[in-house]
Amino acid sequence: MKSYFDFQGLTNVSPQRVARGTFLALDRLQQFKPHEQAAAAAVLLLTICETCGVEPQDVFVPVKNLLMDERQGKREQFVAVRMYAENELAKQ
Repeated sequence: MKSYFDFQGLTNVSPQRVARGTFLALDRLQQFKPHEQAAAAAVLLLTICETCGVEPQDVFVPVKNLLMDERQGKREQFVAVRMYAENELAKQ
């Protein structure tokens, strides 16, 4: 499969748009048990990466960099994502 993945786009992606997409996925996963949430999220990542022709591990470093602001630590958008997940995802 030929890759059409835009690595430059990944490194320059909007934190606001990524956080918004993450909120949408978390919102849909709320109705499942924690082990189902983790499995579904992993399948989603693997499916997207396979479809785009990119290795999942190649996405992690740019995304880890996206999570952090050089001056202030974790970006506020992703602090909000963490808080949402902690309060909304099932703890069964």
